Amino acid sequence: MLASDDPAATFRCRLDGDPVTCDVHYSLPALEPGRHFFEAAAVDAAGNADPSPIAYRWTVAAPPVTPPAPVILQATASAPAPVPFQLTYTFRHHRFTQLSANAPVLVTIKPRTSRSPSRLRNKQLATGTKVVFRAATATRTFVVRQPGDLAIIVATVIDSMEEERVPNPGFISGSHHLTFCVGGAQEDYDFHVRTLGLKSVKKTVLFDGEIPIYHLYYANRVGDASTILTAFPYRQAGWMGKRGTNQAKSINVAVPAESIGYWSDRLNNAGLAVNHTERFGIERLEFAHPCGIPYQIVGETREDRREPYGGGDVPAEHAIRGAYGTTTSVREAGPMDEFLREAFNCKQIASEGAHHQYEIEGDGHGRVLELVEEPNLAQGTWRFGEGTIHHHAFDVGTSENQLRVKDYIVGLGYTDVSDVKDRGYFFSVYLRTPGGALFELAYSTPQGFTIDEAEDELGTHMCIPPHWEDRRSEIDQLEPIDTIETVKS
Repeated sequence: MLASDDPAATFRCRLDGDPVTCDVHYSLPALEPGRHFFEAAAVDAAGNADPSPIAYRWTVAAPPVTPPAPVILQATASAPAPVPFQLTYTFRHHRFTQLSANAPVLVTIKPRTSRSPSRLRNKQLATGTKVVFRAATATRTFVVRQPGDLAIIVATVIDSMEEERVPNPGFISGSHHLTFCVGGAQEDYDFHVRTLGLKSVKKTVLFDGEIPIYHLYYANRVGDASTILTAFPYRQAGWMGKRGTNQAKSINVAVPAESIGYWSDRLNNAGLAVNHTERFGIERLEFAHPCGIPYQIVGETREDRREPYGGGDVPAEHAIRGAYGTTTSVREAGPMDEFLREAFNCKQIASEGAHHQYEIEGDGHGRVLELVEEPNLAQGTWRFGEGTIHHHAFDVGTSENQLRVKDYIVGLGYTDVSDVKDRGYFFSVYLRTPGGALFELAYSTPQGFTIDEAEDELGTHMCIPPHWEDRRSEIDQLEPIDTIETVKS
């Protein structure tokens, strides 16, 4: 039952993203097994909709199936009496056809493009009917002898033929780095090194564009993947961004759960406004970079094997371990939800009102991606500009796997994907997601950050990429930075 404080209000409803007619009473239709979403907003006489609609998410479970008796895979002379059966299978795009009553049932197995469950309606087949499974490189034939035969066929044949028909999606381990556009170089350095206790592991310039912009890297001792935060200070160039929806919203970093108290005291002592909260059962500290970008320190309860940096004034046991993930602001969750599950190998693990949490099914760190529905925010900017998150990079390990993941995502129809970019320390492919956030598929070179500095000298040189070397005099005009480490020219 729907209700509003305004007795004259009507209601605007959506089921699984599609508009449906509703009033104070709404009954759900029969729904297929899987995830579902219902949203309702009150609308006053002037046509103004409630900016905070109610939203419900739930999952319809598939009915249990009693295992049938084993199939005898041979023809029979029994009379062609109808055999009713219901087939539930977990892959789409299997087309069942039968040309005549006595003809074989042909099952054409096409490449899978979805992990979502599908369902075949009740059918009547005669005993003795041949069922032919055809994939790209194989054909299997079976005979229907009793009710339930096809359920066993699905369990045995379709699964055994999976490798012949399923595109290889590759793998995504977890985060590689998080990159954002900030204000001044000095305030950014002070925030990440002097306040957050990270190490400055590389000072270079942005590879893109025609004006010199610092590219500052912060990480653990050696700049391991998933520990890296990188900044483009744009204030000197005068480029401003606008935070909004359909844009990455928050940088989320992980610390041991028992260190939340330490960080609360440290951030407060640094003069930052801190909100101590809990979401999805996890303690968090919400605060902001001096340029306004939201940050969260998340108390990680699981084992984190990343090497903490203890070379500053933050004890190693309390040090930031690296990326926990990011939060992306979206107008509606549906398109990004589908992308994360289908294209990025994520599973949804929690929802709290407008907040939704997903996890990449990989073996690396920084695997948590969060969405927050903010339909009334204006669109945020996607270009370079102070005060905005530019992209979230994910670790794909190798060039071969990078291409495999890219091709799989493009094959699903998400074609806003770049060519491979050489970033000196890693290779990158960028893609714009349906939720607006820019994602990157990255893998580090074997040398990583030691390609132009020795390991014990990381962060102590201004490292100029070869294509900028003839413009060193312009780079020398960038804002000077007062650093803890001694920086050599």
